[in-house]
Amino acid sequence: MELILNDFSLDGQFDGVEDFVNYIRDILAPLLDIIIENEIVFLKKSDFYGAAVTAELSLHDIMMMANEPAISLLKQYIVRLGYCEPYWDTDVATKEEVQYGYPIHRKEPNCFTEVIERCGRLISFDHPDFKEEKIGCSRNEREIDILNITVVEQILKEYLREEKEKVRYILEKYPYKRSVMCAEVNGRCYANEALCENNLNETDLINFLDVVSRLIEDLENGRKTDLWDKLQEDIFELRIRVSAGRIFRLLFVQYNGICFLNGFIKKTQKTPMDEIYKALEIKKYMYGIS
Repeated sequence: MELILNDFSLDGQFDGVEDFVNYIRDILAPLLDIIIENEIVFLKKSDFYGAAVTAELSLHDIMMMANEPAISLLKQYIVRLGYCEPYWDTDVATKEEVQYGYPIHRKEPNCFTEVIERCGRLISFDHPDFKEEKIGCSRNEREIDILNITVVEQILKEYLREEKEKVRYILEKYPYKRSVMCAEVNGRCYANEALCENNLNETDLINFLDVVSRLIEDLENGRKTDLWDKLQEDIFELRIRVSAGRIFRLLFVQYNGICFLNGFIKKTQKTPMDEIYKALEIKKYMYGIS
């Protein structure tokens, strides 16, 4: 996956340093963590640190400030992502003979022409002009929708589209209202194996992330739906319909959030007892609960 920073999305829109600090802490830092941890290609213009953050201060000015923890955190990210290659303007992909269309008028090459040519994704700061998930562009009058990433949920879903085997990592990183994890016993994670080894496609896995959100909403509101059920003791079952008309099940417990234990494609009317027994054994190992 290749990301290109939308340097036009930083043009003095923040009301002040505190406003920018809150944005760093709550939105930008979790997103940048994913980029760094997974060594995702992050392209930017070599002089982007000169962009305006507030009406008076540039990104460079703010980075010179001291005694502000969030700014110190931003400095770490900028040093790792901003003051080092790759820069798109040292290896320009934009073509002079191509006619580009995008929502603003700027000198070319720019981040939009680059993301069009590189078939990448745009990543934008919080900006009123760049809030949409897809931004309509064109190349020689052929319409192209550019994905515009602004929050961590988007980058995790995009990463999952390309790295399906990372589903456990993405699930545990996803910003749910409750902590979500997959149990690991003696080096094996049965829930992750179920997600990776049952021929679930990209759409199934993306849908799974959203289903977990709905599950948490049900549990938070004490609402019983067809999405989940209690099997026995404190073992619960999440029910998902997946590709090829199949029914997928994940068993879980509610300790310190949600912990998925094991899963399977359901082929009989009742949940197989061996899967329930397996869940009970995993639970005992993880929590010492009999």
